[in-house]
Amino acid sequence: MNRLLLLLLMLLVVLSPLPLGSNREWSWTLCALLASLISLLWLAARGWRQGEAIRLLNPAIPLLFLAACAWVLVQTATWVPDSWKHPLWEQAAGVLGMPLPGLISLSAEDSHTALLRLMAYALVFFLAFHLARERSRAHAMLGWMVAAGLAYGIFGLIVFWTDYSPEWLFRGKALLPDLRSTFINRNHFATWQGLTLLCAVALLYMRMSQTHARPYQLPDDRADKVESFVLKAWKPLAIILLMVTALVLTHSRGGFLSTLLATLVLLYLLDSHSVTKKLSSRVVVLSALAVSGLAFYMTSEVLLQRFDRTDIT
Repeated sequence: MNRLLLLLLMLLVVLSPLPLGSNREWSWTLCALLASLISLLWLAARGWRQGEAIRLLNPAIPLLFLAACAWVLVQTATWVPDSWKHPLWEQAAGVLGMPLPGLISLSAEDSHTALLRLMAYALVFFLAFHLARERSRAHAMLGWMVAAGLAYGIFGLIVFWTDYSPEWLFRGKALLPDLRSTFINRNHFATWQGLTLLCAVALLYMRMSQTHARPYQLPDDRADKVESFVLKAWKPLAIILLMVTALVLTHSRGGFLSTLLATLVLLYLLDSHSVTKKLSSRVVVLSALAVSGLAFYMTSEVLLQRFDRTDIT
């Protein structure tokens, strides 16, 4: 059952960016429905294994999340003080000549939709948190994310470099000169690509930290070590190169900076927690940074121009 739940969850996660980043009512509603159904399946599976211990989140996490959900509902309530309500409600009442209740939100329906989507994201997090307790499932989820990030990145590069606009996806609309893959907004794709890039860096580290020592094996000389490193590292490094290229060509300043900071934090944590293999850990870290720097050097002209146009505000 856990394998089935993992398959369903990862299909939901990796396919949700396909219909324009699930940026339409039918697609985000479908995603929320599927996340709810998978959660119900998880609950039913737990009922069959009642003796299994459940790992609980830190209480602060659900409390803070519930506080955010409660604030969304407060914004759609009519009983809040008049000083909190948006002034456009009063102006609209004057123009229409009829009393209007007034809300903090300008659209209660849109606020409820945002809450629906936020709760769907929380269900995905909850399922991933529990299904990733087993190491093999966690590794599988990491592989799914890297494969999806690479696929959407390559598709975005093809569209960007060939001016190919698939009719089934974009309906022949002219796209702005930014890489956005299957997403409408380049910043949204930069967020997705940045998260999957972090998974790729972690996958590189895991691959390079694997040992295949055999009994009675003679120590490798320097040439053997270099050959072994190249054979193990070229695939994940090529993946990182393509994904960084796609990220930079989005020309998203916020997406690039947030991904850069997140990657540096991840590399620092990997280096600081590597007790037995400090040297090999730093080789992996430096390799990832070198490949990322190469991709940035080749494709960053427009992004740097946008940074130059950014003032202090």
